Amino acid sequence: MNNFTKIKLLSKKSCNTCFKKLNNSVKLFSVLLLSFFIYVKPANAQISITTVGTAYTQNFDAMGSGATATLPTGFKLGPDWTTGRTVTKAAAGTSGTGALSSTSSGSDYNFANGVTATSTDRAIGFLNSGSWASPDSIILKITNNTGGTISTINISFDYEQYRSGTRQYDWTFFHGATSAPSTLVTDGGQSFASGANNNVINPPTTTTKSFVISGLSIANGTDYYFRWISTGLAGSTNSQAIGIDNFSLTVSAPPTITTPTVSSITNTSALLGANVTSFGSAPSITERGTVFKTTRGVTATDNALAEGNTTTGAFTQTRSLSPETHYYFKGYATSSVGTGLSAEGDFFT
Repeated sequence: MNNFTKIKLLSKKSCNTCFKKLNNSVKLFSVLLLSFFIYVKPANAQISITTVGTAYTQNFDAMGSGATATLPTGFKLGPDWTTGRTVTKAAAGTSGTGALSSTSSGSDYNFANGVTATSTDRAIGFLNSGSWASPDSIILKITNNTGGTISTINISFDYEQYRSGTRQYDWTFFHGATSAPSTLVTDGGQSFASGANNNVINPPTTTTKSFVISGLSIANGTDYYFRWISTGLAGSTNSQAIGIDNFSLTVSAPPTITTPTVSSITNTSALLGANVTSFGSAPSITERGTVFKTTRGVTATDNALAEGNTTTGAFTQTRSLSPETHYYFKGYATSSVGTGLSAEGDFFT
């Protein structure tokens, strides 16, 4: 082998080594980039509700004093939770440096009761203007991880007024299963009449709301939303500065009932049953039994018959039926919180 051939082979080997090193570096960067997208937790995930009867509370004090304060987990600003904003854009207090004034800019606000930079009593809300139009919204997202169905939610919170305004402002409250919920709760709203000026209110005035949302059926593992909408009457200028504070949410659950059973089927009867596994949020149940009809989607009022006991455990009862008929059935249990239903079973007489 001559010297020229040796040099050519060495050059080729050196290039191959460089290419392998570059290729390995690219692979490592790709893995790191993929890991970033997989493992970085997105900000403001929903609140996981894991226990019935235990209050979730939020007073916004941990946000700190910054103008661009990150909202607590579950809360977003804007008309839809999916696309909502996760940080405020301004901060102002009711006294000292950085206090609100008649000329304060419109924005999403991190409000302070007292001096902006030092107060530990915070709230989130809005002050509107010609460039920051109303309506605007605060939305909260929760996920039911209690292991059962949520039937009732107790809610309380404060509306706090930090600046007066010569325009009336109305706040309304909604709930629902979509990311822009639209079911109105009249007890959660508040109208703030127009005032004589646009002056700071120190300390802020507080209006407390407390109400119950019942008749729900939020299945385990599903999401639910709550929305406050602030709307200026016929415009956005001369706005009042209003926020929410001291939020509390407690969920309740109906009895849990499982394992629908059917046996001893005859032409005109069958032995139907189920198993009450817990009382849910209530200390006891008022009745348990079975329900049935000849189409799918059995409800708690379809031919209901109480079984006679008010304890947990499996039970059966004989039900009179029509011959040669296809029936659908469930077990039910009722407490002061609501009625729980088992899965649906079916059979032919």
